[in-house]
Amino acid sequence: MYTPQRLRCNLFTQCYNLSMIFRDDPDVPERENPLYKGECVFVTTFIIGLVILLGGAALYGRFCEKVFGPDDRKTPAYTKQDGVDYVPMRGWKNSLINLLNIAGTGPILGPIQGILFGPIAFLTIPIGNVIGGAMHDYFSGMICLRDGGTQMPEMIRRYSTKGIYKFYNVFVCVLLLLVGAVFIYTPGDIAATQVFGFDGKATSVSTWVIYGVIFLYYLIATVFPIDAIIGKIYPIFGGILLFSAVGIFIGIFVTGMPLMNIWDSWAAPVLSLTGADGTVGTFTYADYFANGHFLPIFFVTVACGILSGFHSTQTAIISRTMKSERQGRNTFYNMMVLEGFIAMVWAAGAMGVYNLALQEPKAALATGTVGVVCKYLLGHVGGVIALIGVIVLPITSGDTALRALRLSLSETLHIDQSTNGKRIKLALPIFALVIAILVFAKTNNDGFMILWRYFAWANQTLSLFAFLCITAWMFENGKGKWAWIPMIPGCFYAFICVTYIANAHIGFNIPWTIAYIIGEWDFMGLRFFVNPAALIPRVDTEMLAQLAISRLKEHPGHTRVLDLCAGADVVYLALHGACGEDGRIQAALDLLGVPYTGSGYLGSAIAMDKDMTKQLVAGKVTTPKWQTVTVTEENVDALTAETQLPVVVKPIASGSSIGVFIAKTRQELRRALEESIRL
Repeated sequence: MYTPQRLRCNLFTQCYNLSMIFRDDPDVPERENPLYKGECVFVTTFIIGLVILLGGAALYGRFCEKVFGPDDRKTPAYTKQDGVDYVPMRGWKNSLINLLNIAGTGPILGPIQGILFGPIAFLTIPIGNVIGGAMHDYFSGMICLRDGGTQMPEMIRRYSTKGIYKFYNVFVCVLLLLVGAVFIYTPGDIAATQVFGFDGKATSVSTWVIYGVIFLYYLIATVFPIDAIIGKIYPIFGGILLFSAVGIFIGIFVTGMPLMNIWDSWAAPVLSLTGADGTVGTFTYADYFANGHFLPIFFVTVACGILSGFHSTQTAIISRTMKSERQGRNTFYNMMVLEGFIAMVWAAGAMGVYNLALQEPKAALATGTVGVVCKYLLGHVGGVIALIGVIVLPITSGDTALRALRLSLSETLHIDQSTNGKRIKLALPIFALVIAILVFAKTNNDGFMILWRYFAWANQTLSLFAFLCITAWMFENGKGKWAWIPMIPGCFYAFICVTYIANAHIGFNIPWTIAYIIGEWDFMGLRFFVNPAALIPRVDTEMLAQLAISRLKEHPGHTRVLDLCAGADVVYLALHGACGEDGRIQAALDLLGVPYTGSGYLGSAIAMDKDMTKQLVAGKVTTPKWQTVTVTEENVDALTAETQLPVVVKPIASGSSIGVFIAKTRQELRRALEESIRL
């Protein structure tokens, strides 16, 4: 099917001659790999991967949905409808917008680099997507939806510690800075080399002119609210993205691209590389896999398609526009699966052009590989359309990232942003940092690979915060037995992220052997990112509940807890909160005639009601001034504006620490009042 060919690649940084090696090459011994026998290769492993992705998504997605338990309660789109952020939208629109928010160059450039490790990528991408990325997106979005349309920082604040919350805010800023840099570098280089025909080198004026145009747009978009204009043409961009993915998928089969199977010989050389100095080398997937540190490099490199922590910040936005909780599976879970499909397709397309000697298999040339794949499989016109989509989509994500970074810094540092001048003043140092990162990436031989991997590492590390909160949410909502769902990918990616940063030069620069030991130590407990003490009370509660159930089963004649208590000499009460301290259990035991420890039912009921207690002891016990109010969604604004600060907000009849907020600002007071409604 294929004939030996020799190509000269003029756009490569180094000048190489590439040649396919076949069985009849006199300098290479006979090989059994079908890639070198001139036969059409059936893409079995690729198809198996797609079956795992789609079949696994159907089964595991339904399972995750069952665990969460969506119901018919009113969503924030209705209960908080304001015509701006909280707006009911149709399911397909939410799904499309979420796909556009999470998609960019991530599921394209990551898999193009990841496939260099060999056909194992066709299996790790779908497996990781189903049990990791899609699950991460689903629960992140659904928890924010269930909690009233809260955003990810608020979710972190609720389900973790104050220290983790502060660290998360700093880490998000770093990630957004890297997102901005990556989404200038990648579309700029693709536009320069694949659309305009420039060389894309750091020494070329054309490269920086293109970067400058993108910078100018970013500056305008970061300062002025033009995102509404861009949003009107988002569906067009989404159509281009899907066009390129489907077109490449079909092209793989129509052109008969040679894709290696996982059981083929990985050691068979794909290309011979003759350098300018005459030295000859070969590329094999086996060598790259053996020397490239598959763990953790592969899972850091493939930043999207498997897992992306950045997605949790986007799914939270969509939680404010959903009509029903039952839309969640398609909007969150299935859209991540669709991104996994895009990643699989681009990985296959890249392997095909590598095996056909149309492109040098090198991670640093990933942006150039995009153009080769598009034009080879979609033709010149289709290739250009696909390239435009690949260029525009990351740009429309990059502007959002830098604008979010400016807003985050202004809120954290209390910097006034009321005028364009003040917004520009804060945006300029941000852009200076982005420029510095770009200069480093362009002037370093491996600059793109370094930039991409640190961006990807930050992206994956961000997901650990979400996994932590999903786990805590499960324990708090009586779903502790399902905590393994987020803990398995969470522990695995704790190992990946810690091992990578331990070895990285712009990290701790520790040798690989020690880095792996550190990563393995961290694997079992997420010790770098999770405060185990924060989960101990929840774990103990779950264990006690299971123990109580087991005791009931041991006494089949006693089907209720009160039946057990009726036969006791005395009941030692160690209950807290509703039913435990409010007099109800005490009254029940009084009716049974069973003695118990602690106060009686009347004293317990009065003490549980803070307002009644204060009225009874007024004049005898000095207490702070208080006011009892009924909080509703209709009067939150008025209470926020009229209440004197600072103030402590506390539900009138809950446990001693339930729902306590110390509000020093109007924003904190509003958050406390809204939380009290939920409680």
